Amino acid sequence: MAKAKKLILVCCMFFAASIVQASLSAETLNDEGTPVLIKKKVHNSGTGKDDPCITAYINGHTLTMNFAQNIGSVLVEISDGQSFMVVTPDTATAYITNSGSYTVTFTLSNGDEYYGNFVVS
Repeated sequence: MAKAKKLILVCCMFFAASIVQASLSAETLNDEGTPVLIKKKVHNSGTGKDDPCITAYINGHTLTMNFAQNIGSVLVEISDGQSFMVVTPDTATAYITNSGSYTVTFTLSNGDEYYGNFVVS
């Protein structure tokens, strides 16, 4: 009987610990950082669509970019010299080494360009 009580107590402790861990993980995911306002720079597609479905957040030195829809391949260029391609939909991150003001530019496969300015402190 004592062993059964201990087993039940241990199971309850593991269950409680897993709930706390899940709660902490959810809070971490919701802390995305400071939003980067994405603006239209060049518009070639003729669709009139202003929303490229690109969101970006800066959290410390990490820039996180989310491409929510399939908008083709996107060239990402950051004014610190980084550039890379992202095949959408996807999420990409970039580490900005030094503090300062930066611009991220997104060039879509149809020639449309979007940009956002952000500060790393």
